[in-house]
Amino acid sequence: MKTLLILMAVTAFVAQGVHAAEGGASATSKSVLIVTQKSKYKKALVPAIATLLKERGYESKVVGTDALTDRETAGYAAIVVVVSTQGWKSRKQLPAFLKSADARTKGRIVVVTTANKPNWRAGDRGVHAITTASKISNVAATVSKVAKGLDGILSAQK
Repeated sequence: MKTLLILMAVTAFVAQGVHAAEGGASATSKSVLIVTQKSKYKKALVPAIATLLKERGYESKVVGTDALTDRETAGYAAIVVVVSTQGWKSRKQLPAFLKSADARTKGRIVVVTTANKPNWRAGDRGVHAITTASKISNVAATVSKVAKGLDGILSAQK
């Protein structure tokens, strides 16, 4: 079964049944990896996405972006990456990961970028990309967009 790894850029945490770990936990076709950075917005967004996944029968694992290039992604159902952009560029881990990922892996990735301006675009990298301003009031709308991206990815695996 195909897997989908959700990578999001936020600090590791444990909330609402979400498991945070530094590495090594076994992945299944019913688990999603979330790779995150630290920010107030991402600390609100990640648990909301994890809750959505739990409601749909998926487990989630949250790790920091330093694990992005070293993380084995094959065992996850989806990949959601939440990263900030600075000077119109994302942190080096995301471009390096996307450059090395094959088309099958890219097809399982949802990238959420936060920027000062919500109209910034990640460009065509073969992934489902969402851009949002880092405002707590945007969390529900962003989760809805992530859900739409995941729906397409997960339904294709059934």
